[in-house]
Amino acid sequence: MNTDEFLRDFVDHASPKLDTYEQAIYLYLVRRTCLEGLTETVVPVESVAVRTALGIAKKGARISRDVYRKKLQSLERKGFLRIIGTEYRGTRVGIFLPRDIPGVIRDIKPEPPIDLETLDFFAVPKNRDAIFAREGARCFYCMTLLNDRNRVIDHIVSRPKGDNSYRNCVAACLQ
Repeated sequence: MNTDEFLRDFVDHASPKLDTYEQAIYLYLVRRTCLEGLTETVVPVESVAVRTALGIAKKGARISRDVYRKKLQSLERKGFLRIIGTEYRGTRVGIFLPRDIPGVIRDIKPEPPIDLETLDFFAVPKNRDAIFAREGARCFYCMTLLNDRNRVIDHIVSRPKGDNSYRNCVAACLQ
């Protein structure tokens, strides 16, 4: 288990889906399974409720056994664990990491890289502003300070031979 990846996934994606008790119980179970190289464990509810989530209840009280059982069931409904069964020692559960739980981590697709060669730096206002910023708000030819009243975009190679690419457009003054 990659702990850095787990922590990022838990903090950024999983924890908003869990209440405070569920977070504490889930982290306790991850500690007792995944960090030990296991995928499941037996949860002795009678004693674990005492050791888990100390101080998060009203006035620092411990979580009750009944609440602990209900939170295990809630974690199962949310897909964070699977209750396998009850044994003499307690409840056997299988733990799932946030990456393995459908819907917890949204597929965030990176935006495709921008191909500067295909952008129009003459007709598109946002791209025109990028040309002015590139030139440091100065005229490409005479270095006059440019503002909204005296600036234009000029083609180095005139149209129709030249295009509207960033290589062929420059910021210029009206002069």
